[in-house]
Amino acid sequence: MNMPPLTSGTKMVGGAAIIGVVAGFWNYIKVYLSKIYSLFVVRVSVSGSASTAIAMLLSKQFKCSPLGSKNYYGESEYVRPIKKNQLVGFENIPDEPTIWWRGKKAFDCKWRNSQSKFNFSKGNISEGRIDSRSNRRV
Repeated sequence: MNMPPLTSGTKMVGGAAIIGVVAGFWNYIKVYLSKIYSLFVVRVSVSGSASTAIAMLLSKQFKCSPLGSKNYYGESEYVRPIKKNQLVGFENIPDEPTIWWRGKKAFDCKWRNSQSKFNFSKGNISEGRIDSRSNRRV
């Protein structure tokens, strides 16, 4: 069996034509791939003070993956037992995507400029609303 060399003109032209078609329709291809991706993965974006509230909820109810960098900050808060303002340290969500765990369920979260972006698989986190005052599902 003699195979023709891969540098023959017709194969190169055919390959260039396929690459050209894919490049020309890439925006349409991305839209359909995004639709297929959304069948399995939910994307959520939260900004403003709601993002800060979710960050506090994450640190209280979920466990952060030990991989990756840690990000800490402090704020002056009123501390009731000593009855005065004191610098209180918090762990913040790192800028790079971080995996958070609640039991065997995991999702990733990215925090930047007081905006949180979450990706999790459908059915992984129930779609109930969380009452942040009592940490129970409503």
